[in-house]
Amino acid sequence: MHAKKVNTKIPEGWALDSSGKPTTDPDQALKGSMLPIGEAKGSALALMVEILAATFSGGRPSNEASSFLDPDGDPPGVGQFLMFIDPGKDNGSFYNRLEKLLINIEEIDGVRLPGNRRKNEIQKSKDLGLLVPSNFIDS
Repeated sequence: MHAKKVNTKIPEGWALDSSGKPTTDPDQALKGSMLPIGEAKGSALALMVEILAATFSGGRPSNEASSFLDPDGDPPGVGQFLMFIDPGKDNGSFYNRLEKLLINIEEIDGVRLPGNRRKNEIQKSKDLGLLVPSNFIDS
């Protein structure tokens, strides 16, 4: 989003265009898809999750845990980490800032938030009715 606003390219390995080919063009990336986090940032994020969910909680780290998918070995013994955030404990601006962020995201052409397509399709069905192929009606 920022790269599009300031008219700069995005780094290689961040996105695919609508044909599934790698792109550094933010417009093409917004028409395609973002790639999962990789390289240093992905490794750092994975390490942080591992520290919180295993080391901090007293569970086994992933390299020591047995599989959930077969009966071999001891129980996996992995840990869990749950974080609860009370947005009411902020300075009162959480919901306003969140709403502004979501509106800014939705205003970008071709970008949608999770659940928006479903919500739009439901509204479209309510407005236009259910579309039934003619071959279903003819038979």
